[in-house]
Amino acid sequence: MNVTNVERQAGQSLVLIALMMMGFLAFLGLVIDGGATLVTRRRGQDAADSAAFAGARVLAMRPTNGITVEQQISNTIATFAYANRVSSSDVTASFIDQSGNNICRLNNNCNGVPTSPLATGVRVTTTLRFQPYFINIIIGNSQIPIQSIAAAQSGTPTASSDLMPVVVPWSPCPGQPYTSTTCTQFTYGSVVTLQGGQTTSGGFQWLTFNDCSGNGDVADYLSGRLPPKPVVTDPTDQYISTPDMPAPSPWVCGNTGFASSNAVRSALDDWLNPALHPGGAIWTVPVFNSFIGTGGYAKYHIVLFAEFQLLGYDFNGQRNPHTFHCPGSGNNKCIQGMFLRMVKPLQMVPGLCNNNGLDMCSIGLSQ
Repeated sequence: MNVTNVERQAGQSLVLIALMMMGFLAFLGLVIDGGATLVTRRRGQDAADSAAFAGARVLAMRPTNGITVEQQISNTIATFAYANRVSSSDVTASFIDQSGNNICRLNNNCNGVPTSPLATGVRVTTTLRFQPYFINIIIGNSQIPIQSIAAAQSGTPTASSDLMPVVVPWSPCPGQPYTSTTCTQFTYGSVVTLQGGQTTSGGFQWLTFNDCSGNGDVADYLSGRLPPKPVVTDPTDQYISTPDMPAPSPWVCGNTGFASSNAVRSALDDWLNPALHPGGAIWTVPVFNSFIGTGGYAKYHIVLFAEFQLLGYDFNGQRNPHTFHCPGSGNNKCIQGMFLRMVKPLQMVPGLCNNNGLDMCSIGLSQ
C-alpha cells in the first residue's frame, strides 16, 4: 500500500511540474514579447516626434525651392520617419491650428497650407507592425499594429526684447530636461558673465548669425544695422547629428576672438544710455547645450532663449558705467547681465514666426 502511494505521489509531481513549466514558459513569452513591444513603441514614438518637429520647422520657415511648402513638409516628414524605419505608407500627417486641432490631412484634402484657420504646426501618426512569437499561440500568426502620435507647433517666442549676438552655455541638472523649472542653471536676479571666458578655442561667445563664412560684424548686430537671421530652438536634440543643415537651424555660428572695437563699445554705450533705454537694456540671447568646431568655425546648438538686463562692460579699463569692474584681478574683458527669465521652447504664440520683428522662432513638441 505504501508503494502505491509513493507511485501516485510521483505521478502527481510530474503533472504539477509540467503545469508549472507551461506557466513559466507562458510568463517568459509574455516578458519577451512585452519587452519587444515596448522597444517597438519607443521607436515609433521617436519617429513621430522627429518627423513632427522637422515638419513644423519647414512650416515655420516657409522655404521656396521649386515645390510647394505642403509637399516639402510631407517629404520631410517621410524622410525622418523612414530614418526610424517607418515606411511612408505607415505615416499620416495633418496640419493643426493654434489650439492643436486637426485642420486637414497633408496630401489629401488641404490644397496647400491652410490660412483660415491658420496652420501653426503638424500632427504625425506613425504605425509600426510588431510580429510576436509567443503571443501567436493566443492570437494566431498576425502582426500587432502599434501607433504613435506627436504634434509640433511653431511661433513667435513671448520675449519682449531684442535678440543679441551673444550665446551663453546651459548645463541642465542631472536627469532634468531643458524645460525644467525646479532645477536650473540660472536663478532670478543672478549676475551672469555674457562675455569673458572662452566657450571654444578662440571663441568668446560672440555670434555672427550667418553661414559661418565670417561675414557680419558684431557691432552691426548690436546696433541693429544688421538684423540677426531667425534662430530656432531644438530642445529635443533631433538635429544634433545634422549641424550643417541649411540655416536657419538650431545651430548658430560663432565669431573669432573677443570683439571690443570702438564700434562695439559705442553700440554698448547706446544700450546703457538711460535716455535711449529708460527701462534698462533688456537682451534676449540664445542658450546652447553643445558646440562643434573652434573660433569663427564654431557652431552652437540652441535649446533655449534667456532674457538678461545689461549691467555693464569692462574692456581692460574702458568701461561703462565707470564704476563697473570685471570680476577677478588683472586686465580682464567682460560684459555682464542680470538674468531675468528663461524663454522656454513652448513659451510662444503659435502662428507665423517673426511677426513681431524679433527675428526668432520657437519650435517644440506639443504632444
